[in-house]
Amino acid sequence: METWAHRRPRHRRAAVEPIDAFAIQRLVDRVAQGDRGAYVALYDHIAVCVYGLALRSLRDPGEAERAAAQALVAVWREAPRFDATHSDALSWILAISYRSYRE
Repeated sequence: METWAHRRPRHRRAAVEPIDAFAIQRLVDRVAQGDRGAYVALYDHIAVCVYGLALRSLRDPGEAERAAAQALVAVWREAPRFDATHSDALSWILAISYRSYRE
């Protein structure tokens, strides 16, 4: 799997088509089953948002990159625990991200 440094957004929007909440949920469901291709697609859609949240929280680009990388790994690890009855997938991802920045 590529590292964050190879795939990280460079302070601009990702060059991917917009995605709706249901599509994000389907990707998380596939990631929960170990689908690496789904993880790459999910990463491409959420990395900018996760990094932006980290940067706003930490106010240091280097720390934000490290925190975002850890958060995105946590999404992979935690995907089997995602429960769509408790929250939508993007909110769940951002909650994982925020918690990882605060640790």
